[in-house]
Amino acid sequence: MLLFAPLLAQTAQPEVSNDPPEELIVQISVNGIQQRDDAQVILREKNNTLLFSAEGLRSIRVRLPSKPDLVLDGVDYYRLTSVQGFTWTLDEATLALALNIPAEAFDASAYSSQEVQKNTATIPTWSGLLNYDLLGQHSGGQTQEAGSFELGVSGPLGVGNTGVLMRRSQEGNSTLRLESTWTYDRPAHIATLTLGDSISRSGSGWGQSVRFGGIQYATNFATQPGMVLLPQQSISGSAVVPSTVDVFINNSLVSRQPVPAGPFSIKDIPIMAGPGQMQVIVRDPLGREQIMTTSFFGSSYLIRTGLNDYSFEAGAMRNNFGTQSNDYGDHFASGTWRRGFTPWFTGEVHGEFAQGGNHAIGVGAALPIAKYGVMNITAATSSSERGRGALVGIGFVQQAGSTGISVNVQGTNAAFWRLGQTATQSAPKLVANASLGISLPYSASLGLGYFRQDYREVNQPAIRLATAGLTFQLPRSIFAGLNATQSLSGDKDLSAGLFISIPMGPQGNTSISAQRTQTAYGSTVTGTASMQRSLPIGQGLGYQVQVQQDGNLQASGTYQNNIGTYTAQLNAQQGEVASQLSAQGSILTTGGGFFASRTNNDSFALVHVPGFAKVRVYNSNQLAGMTDAKGYAIVPRLMAYQPNKLRIEEQDLPLDAQVAQLEQVAVPWYRSGVKIQFPVTRHLSTEMHVIDDQGQPILAGATARIEGSAEEFVVADNGRLYLSGITEHNRVFIQADERRCLLEFSFKPSADPLQDLGTLICKGVNP
Repeated sequence: MLLFAPLLAQTAQPEVSNDPPEELIVQISVNGIQQRDDAQVILREKNNTLLFSAEGLRSIRVRLPSKPDLVLDGVDYYRLTSVQGFTWTLDEATLALALNIPAEAFDASAYSSQEVQKNTATIPTWSGLLNYDLLGQHSGGQTQEAGSFELGVSGPLGVGNTGVLMRRSQEGNSTLRLESTWTYDRPAHIATLTLGDSISRSGSGWGQSVRFGGIQYATNFATQPGMVLLPQQSISGSAVVPSTVDVFINNSLVSRQPVPAGPFSIKDIPIMAGPGQMQVIVRDPLGREQIMTTSFFGSSYLIRTGLNDYSFEAGAMRNNFGTQSNDYGDHFASGTWRRGFTPWFTGEVHGEFAQGGNHAIGVGAALPIAKYGVMNITAATSSSERGRGALVGIGFVQQAGSTGISVNVQGTNAAFWRLGQTATQSAPKLVANASLGISLPYSASLGLGYFRQDYREVNQPAIRLATAGLTFQLPRSIFAGLNATQSLSGDKDLSAGLFISIPMGPQGNTSISAQRTQTAYGSTVTGTASMQRSLPIGQGLGYQVQVQQDGNLQASGTYQNNIGTYTAQLNAQQGEVASQLSAQGSILTTGGGFFASRTNNDSFALVHVPGFAKVRVYNSNQLAGMTDAKGYAIVPRLMAYQPNKLRIEEQDLPLDAQVAQLEQVAVPWYRSGVKIQFPVTRHLSTEMHVIDDQGQPILAGATARIEGSAEEFVVADNGRLYLSGITEHNRVFIQADERRCLLEFSFKPSADPLQDLGTLICKGVNP
């Protein structure tokens, strides 16, 4: 056997040909699709076997066999017979080579349906803000006045604000500080740092949030609005020829990806919460389609694999918020960390530590069950002066087709402690709730619910409630509904009612409702009819009128313009009449000026159209303001970290205005301002009759040039001259043969796009 070893080793190597095969230059088509590349050189052996070079196979994306069949001049060649599933036809006359290649023979390709989007928010300029809400009320012969104010500043270092509430009445005057906070967003880290008054984050399902003064550093997904938070789907398939893959989520196109022939995979397909269906359509150039359909269930309990969600805070808990300005109590620290470990497991840990040694720590998990529901599990333990406490909870959310079910149960022992719980309070012994939602034909829906909460305090009765609701849509977009609430403990009160809502145009609505309540003391029936019209986004009116069956009346009217919102309200109840007036708005300082605006609780833009007054400004095609005498306008209510399309009205500009852009995109930071300047200029023009020092018209054909400009204008008959591109002060040189003169004049723009300046004298100067 050893004698044959050299021979076996030699045959395992690719052939080195001494008799080169024939070279052919062919045009190639793959699976019926003509290749766009230039003609390709292949080899043909004497037995008509065809060979492709490694580069040739790569050009049509065919996976190379493990070893070459032939080496010629240092180039690796592969016989088509070595590629499993290959068939071909060669037309000797035209040298057209038609290849039939199975999809699995191509190289696989992978794509992501989500492009990485970088935050493009404009760094804000320093701005100041005063929000005000003034209220005057007269009732029972007494007058009360109140004002709520927010002072704020924003800029590259963040946003600071403080709220103040002032009251004046016959009982005396008072001033109360509300919240004082400085926030700094870090979009690149998807996080926000908060200093001052804030609200802590509780553990999912078992903690409770508290107001505090201190420091907080937490995830803020709002700084990256396009980020997909839920676990994402992926699909794979194969295409025989280059094709287009369309991915639909609940019949909405979310991805379109051209793919080459061969196996492919598309990952990071975004989904939304709730049940859904993903449909993938592979369409080739001939219109042939492959359709794949699969179901999924998305839940906010789950987050995307590898994504972290956290919050860490420390400070002093705030007591009596809204009644005391600076009442801070025990110190504490807490932290929450949540992570999507896999598409089927999201875990969380939360800890709380309070002054005096009280502390609690808990864990949570969310697990999808099949593709139709999510189970969430919670467990926590605590240590306090009451001893060792424990909490356990379990929940399940399912959505299958038109039916949704939610069940949650949580129990504690007597010693369980959590942040914000006073010495005399204890956690409920048991909290349970369940709900069932069913979508019915004709846009109807039925909802059933149950709630139970058991307390340990003797003087605190248990709560047990059952609820039911049915809503449905009638013709002409009329909605109607029935609801009922039954207490299953104590006096077993019952409340049931119905309502009808009738749309009145795009902003109006009329509704009628009736409610009957049965208690141990008897029954009462309340009927209400109301009519309202919502405020438009821009300037306009809104109103509301509500009448009850006992004659009680409430009526209000609101007017909104570019600088504020003003409301008058009248209440008549049991013979008593109360009236109320209120005004809300903002005063902003930004870009070196002061501006009045509507109440500004969001981001804003300072729009500048230099020199053009009364130009309408639109936000997403909704009228948002109008420029003042200097061409400025404040556009409130912009979405932070998102593109806001701002547009100016071209019809409000004079005919001689030159506009480079009518629409721009503003991407502001949180509660900050961004300056948007529209490049609009006036190309001023005028005409005149020009004479020389002797009173004679300048000769026709003479040339005129405005100082500082290379453009020349020709004098017409009888000294008529047309000039464009002029300014407030102008020097114009006119050349006629060897004579040269200077024309000087001032110009003031007007509504007339072509003013006639009359007769002007061109004074002679040396050539």
